[in-house]
Amino acid sequence: MKQVLVAMAMVFGLGLTSQAKADIPAWACNMTFKGQASGLKVIVGKYHLAAKGDLRCVSASGVTESYPITLKAKSHFIGPQVALGKVAFVGAAANIALFTNNPQDLLGNYLLAHGQASVIRGVGVLAALHTDIPAITVNLSLQFTKGFGVNLGFEKLKIELDQDRM
Repeated sequence: MKQVLVAMAMVFGLGLTSQAKADIPAWACNMTFKGQASGLKVIVGKYHLAAKGDLRCVSASGVTESYPITLKAKSHFIGPQVALGKVAFVGAAANIALFTNNPQDLLGNYLLAHGQASVIRGVGVLAALHTDIPAITVNLSLQFTKGFGVNLGFEKLKIELDQDRM
């Protein structure tokens, strides 16, 4: 199933980074991840998402880089979100990046709009906008979920190197 998700991420448009200089390679990157989300929130409450995965990038010149990553989202006590339940998920994401010279520019803070729904099995989508300068990155994700829950809202997402798997 992981290969299907990676193929779907490629079809949905692995973005090439723009080149600021002719000698800086463009990168095509994707992420795969597995995690869970749980909590209870209807404007007020608590909901969090945690996942581990891999960021894989290939430059236009054929150089490949791979990094183990963690994804974390924890909602504020009050915020625009309706969420309840607990779901496990597996997903893949395509990164559309501008003004990045290095795959590690994709790490950092994102503003996240997401929706997940699952009654035994389900699906989810994430759209995230990178908020760290100088990178301008949009991350689009498709997930397959298992469990019972619904999650619709906005929050902050942090993508970091997974120091435990380095």
